[in-house]
Amino acid sequence: MYRLLLMMVLLSGTWLPATESKPNVVIIVADDLGWGDVGFHGSSLQTPRLDRLAAEGLLCEQFYAYPLCSPTRIGLLTGRSPIRCGVVAALGPRSVGLPLSERVMSQAFKQAGYATWMIGKWHVGESTKNYLPNQRGFDHSYGPYGGGIDHFKHIGDKGGHADWYRNGLPVVEDGYDSDLYAQEVVTLLNKRKKEQPFFLYLSFNAPHLPNQAPQSYLDRYPTITDPEKKAYAGMVSAMDTAIGTVLDTLHQQQLSDKTIVLFMSDNGAPTEGAGSNGLLAGGKGGISEGGVRLPAIIRYLGVIPSGKKHTQMLTVLDVFPTLAAAVNIPCGNTEVFDGRDRWLALRDEKIIAPQPFVVMNQRQMAVIDYPWKIITPTAERGRQRPQLFDLSSDPSESKDVSADHADIMDRLTRLGKALAATAPEQTQPQPKRP
Repeated sequence: MYRLLLMMVLLSGTWLPATESKPNVVIIVADDLGWGDVGFHGSSLQTPRLDRLAAEGLLCEQFYAYPLCSPTRIGLLTGRSPIRCGVVAALGPRSVGLPLSERVMSQAFKQAGYATWMIGKWHVGESTKNYLPNQRGFDHSYGPYGGGIDHFKHIGDKGGHADWYRNGLPVVEDGYDSDLYAQEVVTLLNKRKKEQPFFLYLSFNAPHLPNQAPQSYLDRYPTITDPEKKAYAGMVSAMDTAIGTVLDTLHQQQLSDKTIVLFMSDNGAPTEGAGSNGLLAGGKGGISEGGVRLPAIIRYLGVIPSGKKHTQMLTVLDVFPTLAAAVNIPCGNTEVFDGRDRWLALRDEKIIAPQPFVVMNQRQMAVIDYPWKIITPTAERGRQRPQLFDLSSDPSESKDVSADHADIMDRLTRLGKALAATAPEQTQPQPKRP
């Protein structure tokens, strides 16, 4: 009988329990970090740990998300367009939140045996307990539920009340938020069950307003005289250091080559702020490239190519199905995703046709089918007529080529209208964006 059981195990290829053979997954999200705010895109801001991550991983140069915080987070967690939920702006306390009918990534990883941790900004629903991270598949959560906070006092930007929780309970503590997030992750890594893989969603508030940084980081930029720009630079560097702390802990625990690390921003930097979107037009809240094309890196040492640029289009909607494929866990009926599994494109550099990406705000809609991008008005304040851009030769969207490509205009227009038609008739209450 023993030999028969042994033979069955050998034939099934399951020498180890499934949890021991699966890689860990770490998703790191910056808040309002622009395309031009990182060293690997030529910024003068000091981001040595992100630059090193880019050198060790794959730099995703055509990564797209939504122009505001909540829509991007909904797309990340579900693999589905937030337009289907009626969410095109930042959710506020009066908003309902990410529908409970949606299956989120943390639930899939938890069901597959992963420890699931949510550290940092949530911002996809806080109207009732059922919308909070511990009820959406996370074993452990820590940080604010809303949009922006005072980075030292942890006071929310709506109502002037503290917005700081651990597993649903209010926490009163001193400290700079980026530092506290890193410390919480280190504590979890030190206390984790060694035989159990983990899924970490680390969502920074930096460099979202207000511009605040510890003095030690302000001192790194003696030549910047503008106090807002100096504080912004300090915020970016403080976040970079916190990311380095997490990566160093993974290395110390010999987990670097057993962990998939994805870094991304949630949207571009505000055009009126201290951040930079480089040569890309527009910024946060807008659907031009500066608002939706973002810095992103993925690293899986020994599996994904290192030190290369990935120039195929990748979107925030692709993250869930791609990571599920990478770690070989079931993620439900793949037909429900608006994103697609891009794992072979990342791992093997296989050419896979891009999935058209539809993004909108309260005035305009864009459909991106790289290299083509059409922008159409959805309100009177929007552009007066649709415009088409060839992003491969015109990433700054300076030349409208719609007159030369009527067939492409028609195809992309139909794609946008089809998705917009799935939105609820009454969208969720949306306050002004922070």
